[in-house]
Amino acid sequence: MAEEETIKELRVDYGIESYFVPEGRGMDIEKAQQTGKTEVDAKVIIDKYGNAVIKSLLIDGKEIEF
Repeated sequence: MAEEETIKELRVDYGIESYFVPEGRGMDIEKAQQTGKTEVDAKVIIDKYGNAVIKSLLIDGKEIEF
């Protein structure tokens, strides 16, 4: 009888786990993320090489371009 393998952990990196924002805007975004009371989303595009790139962040639905 063959042994069955199980995956206990799976890690996927998308390349958008960290990002840079304009000087002076980072603390506002970081605070919004940490409170958990504010919805923070990202608009992501795929470049011509197939890489994910953050286009903008949305805080409570309001787009913040960078």
